[in-house]
Amino acid sequence: MSYIHLTTTERVKIETYLELRMSIRSIARWLGRQPSTVSREIRRNPDYVAERAQKRYEKAKTNCGAKTKLDDTMRRAIVGKLRATWSPEQIVGRLYTGIIAFSTIYRWIYAGRIDVPLTVLRQKGNVKSRPVLIVATGEQRERQRAPPRVLPERNGLRAGGARRTCGRARQDQRATEKMPELENRTRGLHRGSVALNLTNPQEK
Repeated sequence: MSYIHLTTTERVKIETYLELRMSIRSIARWLGRQPSTVSREIRRNPDYVAERAQKRYEKAKTNCGAKTKLDDTMRRAIVGKLRATWSPEQIVGRLYTGIIAFSTIYRWIYAGRIDVPLTVLRQKGNVKSRPVLIVATGEQRERQRAPPRVLPERNGLRAGGARRTCGRARQDQRATEKMPELENRTRGLHRGSVALNLTNPQEK
């Protein structure tokens, strides 16, 4: 359960109830608080005065929380190095190792606690290695277009296919030249086996 601090009104009531010589339990019952809360408040402020107790509370509240390490000397040093193109990583590594983290300097810059423009932060990476988009015209693209690559094995396959095509053409030509001879053999087949020299050797 979260703890709710006493308000200024409650402190004024505590002062009034103490003047009436009420007990701590009675005061806590009238305030709707735990008796331990009222007891701690009175113990922190002897001779209880509401105004003085409130000022003490506000002062203690400003001192609570994490303390910043950024003082004027550190601020001037960081600003000087940033303007000299140092990165927060370099500043921490060379000047404030073990004291602050480089992410703290970035946080101070973005929060406005270090008065420098964001342009002082160095860009990471090699600018020369970054790709640059170049838009070329149609004529330049045609000029830069490389001829199609012909792999040796594909070239060999094409050559083999050409040789096969030429071989088929020669076979067709020979077949055409043999046509009269085939026709003569066919006529001889009809005339008898003698024309084709197919006589049975036993008949001789």
